[in-house]
Amino acid sequence: MASAGEIHNGKAAMKLIRLAIIASFCLVGAYAGYHLGWSHALSSPEVEEAFTFSSPLPLTRSGEPPVEKLDSATAISHTLPAAMRAMRHRDLDTFQERLKELETLTADELEDILRQTSPDAEVFQGIFELLVRLNPEHAFHLIDDLLPGGKSDRFKRLGFSRWSAADPQGAWEALQAADFPRWRTLPGSLEGGVLKYWAQENLNDALSAWGSLTEGDQKNAFSGISRTFVSDPETRGRLFDYLKERPQGEGRQWAIGSLLQHWVGAEGFDAPAEWISTNSGDFSAEDTAEFERKIAFSQVGSDPGSTIAWLMDRSNPDRRSADLEALVFGWSISQPSATGEWLATLDLGRDTDKAVARFARTIERQDPESAYAWAQRITDRLTRDQVSHAVMRAWKEVDPNAHHRMSEASK
Repeated sequence: MASAGEIHNGKAAMKLIRLAIIASFCLVGAYAGYHLGWSHALSSPEVEEAFTFSSPLPLTRSGEPPVEKLDSATAISHTLPAAMRAMRHRDLDTFQERLKELETLTADELEDILRQTSPDAEVFQGIFELLVRLNPEHAFHLIDDLLPGGKSDRFKRLGFSRWSAADPQGAWEALQAADFPRWRTLPGSLEGGVLKYWAQENLNDALSAWGSLTEGDQKNAFSGISRTFVSDPETRGRLFDYLKERPQGEGRQWAIGSLLQHWVGAEGFDAPAEWISTNSGDFSAEDTAEFERKIAFSQVGSDPGSTIAWLMDRSNPDRRSADLEALVFGWSISQPSATGEWLATLDLGRDTDKAVARFARTIERQDPESAYAWAQRITDRLTRDQVSHAVMRAWKEVDPNAHHRMSEASK
């Protein structure tokens, strides 16, 4: 695949191919924006199909003359509006003609168009992504200049994702630059988005790139690889073998945990649990316990009673309280009522205080009255007072009148 630099310098024929595909997205998005809003256009099946680079598309039909060079002024005043009208009226022949004209725009001309286009316009994202394909580093700096103060983040997220899909190695190299204009996200998550696509082209190179990251970035970055290959037994086995040979540390632990959790989601609990048991001799007791916690966390919403019992049987007494807290948290996010019913069957005490506190804090905004009642069942006085005050603050924000009545009644 051509690198970002090759695309920019016009040395690869794929430049125009990608331009055609992205221009399709730009105009399809414009059409959808008129009826559904831009966010719906981005998630439509047609848009996803437009970004599937499985085979090159011809720039022109055989025997047709080359398209006359387009300038940015004409694109703004005529080509883009004409293309949108054509899409609205389902006039695909006219749409294809306008599309060919857009293929001839240069990076400078696209920048000129972008500077003259309102960020609220449906076509703004599409034009930005065209520029990303031609000159990605400049495009991300430009969007920050046009939309300062974090307003550019939503454009950069999607633009970077599309770029990663088309040229993962070029996107990876750009991320390594100290001045790359990152946006707020979890450490390593941008790298993980690139590795997801790179691994599909060359798994060994993607793993080597992942291994070059700091342990902090490795934690979230491996998720893209594990999600991609978890349902392929052969590749999944290769990934486990690779990770087992890595130096012991937080990065390896999180990567194996990510692979195990995605495995639970794809094929169920039993096979990952068996893998941990079979391979426990290759890991420290701490790592093995962490793997067990991770798959239990992934399974608890599907089979809470058995999952909690399974982990409690394996949990170190010093960790049992924290493990129960983690499982209750994971379960209560999706099934708060069922979690509360199960907690009510326990003999509450110091071993359950963390779990009860976590449950109260989890439901404090959706059901502050119940959260406050649960907080009163915490046996440790200091923890009970801290959680009660936190719940009352949340209650005051979501329902000031009910909070006032409760405060008065408790005096």
